[in-house]
Amino acid sequence: MSISTTFLFNSEATRSDKYDVKEGWRHELAGRINVLNEEHDTVEDYLATYIPSIIPCRHNTGNNAKKTPFAEWLPKKGEERKSYPDLIRGLGLLIAGSPKYKCLTFLDTSQNIIPFPIAPFAHNDNGSKPDISVSFPGKTLRIGDWQQISMIIDAKSMSDQDPFPRQGTTHTDAIIPLAVSARNVMLAHGLLAVFVLGIYGDDVRIARFDHSCAVVSKPFSLKKDHRLLRQFFWRFTHPINVNIPFVGWDPTVRKLSADLQATLKKRLEVTGLEVPSDLSKARRVLVYKSETSNACKAYILFKLLDVNSCLFSRSTMVWVAVEDNADLYNPEFPLRRFIVKDSWRQIIRTSEKEFYQRLDRIPENLRYGLPRLLLGGDLGERAVAQWMAGGGSLPYNDASNTAIDAGLKRTKSSSSLSSNSSSSSSSAFSAFSGSSLSSLSDESDNELDEPIPFPEQQTFTWRSTRGRDKGFRERSHMRFVIDIVGRPITSFRSTKELITAMRDAIIGHKLACEHAGVLHRDISVGNILIVENRDEHPFAGFLHDFDYSSILDPLDPDGQKDVEMEEAEPAADPERSGRSNASSMIESQVAADEDGEVKKPKERTGTFYFMAVQLLDCLALVYGVHHDLESYYWVLLWVLLRHARHDHPDGDRACSTLFKYVSDTEAGNAKRAWLDKPTTLGIKGNRPLTRLLKDLHVLVNANLVKTTSKCVPLTHDSMLEVFNKALERNDWPTDDAAIPFKLPDPPVQIVVEARVNTKGSCDFDQNFKRHRSSAEDIRDAQKPRKRPKPAQARTREAPPRNANEKAAAAARPEEKSARARPAKKKSAPAKAQESARQRNTRARRK
Repeated sequence: MSISTTFLFNSEATRSDKYDVKEGWRHELAGRINVLNEEHDTVEDYLATYIPSIIPCRHNTGNNAKKTPFAEWLPKKGEERKSYPDLIRGLGLLIAGSPKYKCLTFLDTSQNIIPFPIAPFAHNDNGSKPDISVSFPGKTLRIGDWQQISMIIDAKSMSDQDPFPRQGTTHTDAIIPLAVSARNVMLAHGLLAVFVLGIYGDDVRIARFDHSCAVVSKPFSLKKDHRLLRQFFWRFTHPINVNIPFVGWDPTVRKLSADLQATLKKRLEVTGLEVPSDLSKARRVLVYKSETSNACKAYILFKLLDVNSCLFSRSTMVWVAVEDNADLYNPEFPLRRFIVKDSWRQIIRTSEKEFYQRLDRIPENLRYGLPRLLLGGDLGERAVAQWMAGGGSLPYNDASNTAIDAGLKRTKSSSSLSSNSSSSSSSAFSAFSGSSLSSLSDESDNELDEPIPFPEQQTFTWRSTRGRDKGFRERSHMRFVIDIVGRPITSFRSTKELITAMRDAIIGHKLACEHAGVLHRDISVGNILIVENRDEHPFAGFLHDFDYSSILDPLDPDGQKDVEMEEAEPAADPERSGRSNASSMIESQVAADEDGEVKKPKERTGTFYFMAVQLLDCLALVYGVHHDLESYYWVLLWVLLRHARHDHPDGDRACSTLFKYVSDTEAGNAKRAWLDKPTTLGIKGNRPLTRLLKDLHVLVNANLVKTTSKCVPLTHDSMLEVFNKALERNDWPTDDAAIPFKLPDPPVQIVVEARVNTKGSCDFDQNFKRHRSSAEDIRDAQKPRKRPKPAQARTREAPPRNANEKAAAAARPEEKSARARPAKKKSAPAKAQESARQRNTRARRK
């Protein structure tokens, strides 16, 4: 369940540095922007493929219908904002004649920073300022609010400001704000895809972002071909599925009506549960019982536990939810909460559902520290099955190569699926934000008048733009429900609760390995949770998020050998690796052979900050059980350095001191240096926890390969022994709940400036400047700089200030006259002596 600590963008990011954030976006966008510039790539084909609609565009029949509505759009470079009213007026004229309930409104938001759409996580994101924001169909946009924005427009004055056909950092940096805004719109509504319109002088481009990549249209003229832009807006607001507001909306998602928000709020209050501050951001979703069934249940997602805010990633969101059934409306029934996970898996990977099914092999009387899957699965597989049953076929897929998805197990036919159904839209969604039904345990799909060009719940842009060889890059939409509600281990109410929860998660890991043959491979802060409803479960913590797991070798149940994964992700995923370049993960070269088979390489996975030292040291190393167990140690240190009172000399910067980002080598060296120290972290007033950290330090240190000693791999039993020993003590403190952590300000750099005074010497001022702590700026700071030439000392002597100075001046007239005469030419020894004095003076100043 991807409540993960990921690189720069989620709730547990360690970096506050703007440079690092920008660098992260550069890596994420690299190679994932597909621009259609070939001669055969027409804008009409782009509209038909990526903005499907079956309702013919109604042409503007006004008096000035044939005139360009953008005649007054005459922007000047650097002063575009002054002309935005003219552009907005032209856009209004362009869509004139559309039905009132489909009309869009446009708002200048270029001067307003719109914060991250999810308030609890907004402190780690600086927000964005889209030039022009677009409303929902039939709504008026008066303020910049992601909950009310359907797309954004990037408006610049010159055609050479178009960033898409060019390469290089400068142009990538121009795409970053567009990607950030696209990400924010997508997260705010749970969209399948989002559109960004780029207007560069007279050139217009349409960009479609989904969870795997972006596809950008050829440019067309704003003034000559404005009919194409009108068709775009028409198609955008007239999707094939009439039950959704615009193209890109997920038909299984619906906003809550005001009545339903009021009902939910009252029910939560009566039950004594925390009510989120803004229920308008809650949503109602459908979760299908299986990939081959139309039966589903509706859940109201009202509290977001964590989110992966990377754009091209699994985009995991984990919610606390309640079922939308009769119990919700009857206060006499207990209100049961669930966890709903929504993510986009790379289709080359084994579905997480399969690992949960393997966990069911654990005997019921032994099952401990593990959640249970209740229902749900792969919406993408289900959509593909329906789409193919309805006669859909991909233009690049022939009958002899139906396995191009490289790991996607398609359901060819099912009696429970309608052969004519091509959408997962529910009858309950016939009104976009209407009132909820009181009982929705089973709902059926509606049939559409015409099938869509591609399945909605699975990306297709790589195959449609690059061919079937790139099919492994596609992503499929997952959604399922588990039975345990947890809270992050960073919210522990006592350190003993934290250690108990981690101990129970280790027990769950042991059971998964020994009885189900499942190796987790991503032990991180977000994947260990504290059980919230202790009355319903015997354990205090549990391990979840098995979508990067692998199957252990049956001949090696203890996992002492390194294991080979079943299926590998070929490209670095910043969500998991903590970095998005080649140094953060082993970039597996995966390609389909002539028979459609996929080569299965060995691979390193995991959240970057918690990776075992051996994985950071050697890119060719594959994953073993002991690597997972070592990650538990790093997770515990991470939590304590941020949320406990400790004795580390770096204080609130201790976490960034130990957990390095810059490279694998630096990260590994920092961890090795930590383990090589004779002293360990001390927790103030907590002897049991301090002792536990020392014992774990010894175990992990012995686990490393060294030249002077034999490696002793970590085992479940050795880890559990030290945890149990610590928990048996009776001197644990009870008032040491987690301390809220705030990212520290960037470090202070002292800049020393020299000024020449009236005496001919230098005064030094220490000016304190905030300096970003990026590697680039540190290198720049270390470069030698030319010292400015000192100002000439004044030849006129300062007037005497008192009687003593006057008497002294009168006593040395010869000295004064000597200073007035030109200086004699110095001998070579005198020059050498003076040069030595100058060098010494400069050294002292430095």
